[in-house]
Amino acid sequence: MLVLPVFLLAACDRDPGVTLYAIECNGKVVSDKCQGTLGDIIGRISWVAFPESQTVTSQSGGKGYVERYDNCVVQSPRTWTCTQTFSTDDSVMTRIMDRGQFRTVYVPGHAVDFGHPAEVVFVSPWRYHWYRLTHPHARAWFEG
Repeated sequence: MLVLPVFLLAACDRDPGVTLYAIECNGKVVSDKCQGTLGDIIGRISWVAFPESQTVTSQSGGKGYVERYDNCVVQSPRTWTCTQTFSTDDSVMTRIMDRGQFRTVYVPGHAVDFGHPAEVVFVSPWRYHWYRLTHPHARAWFEG
């Protein structure tokens, strides 16, 4: 009888990572708020950081697009920084998760088209699903 509660406590001890819900902001993002109108649905993005190997994986949407970041400094599952240099033009992108708040920083002076909008706002799950329900015209980048 005691095995189940101990197992549940052990399972709860592992931080599963961070999941955020992204929508394009047609305007400017200020203090995690879109000053403008919400646009296309980017989707659910989950990150799991591994302090022991100093790596981070991300999964976008329900179809399981998974990416691994190797050049990382992981302080905890909710606080980490990963830097990626692109060989095509030596541009640098830094992904930062700070206590569950995500942002991406590009090195100034490098024009790189990553195929997604520069302005993205992360919203709560209920607001994300409400937006999907009430804006069926919004293009979905990822399923899920």
